[in-house]
Amino acid sequence: MVSSVIDVYLRGYMIMAKCEICGKIPGFGNNVSHSKRRTKTMWGLNVHKSTMMVAGKRVSVKACTRCIRNQYKETRIKTRTSV
Repeated sequence: MVSSVIDVYLRGYMIMAKCEICGKIPGFGNNVSHSKRRTKTMWGLNVHKSTMMVAGKRVSVKACTRCIRNQYKETRIKTRTSV
């Protein structure tokens, strides 16, 4: 429910910065100065295009760096245990 509301809010604005694997989206909030003035800001994601194996096929996906790292670690562990 919440993600669908956020998708509608982000449609056409920052939908490009969404991880296709975990669904992580940009964070929104306020910068607060010393005098307590608040200005709206957005913390974007570190999203990259990456080629991954999905169901035995190579697929190009937009993934955050944490998902890319975890996928690398999983494949490294699988190759170690199979040897």
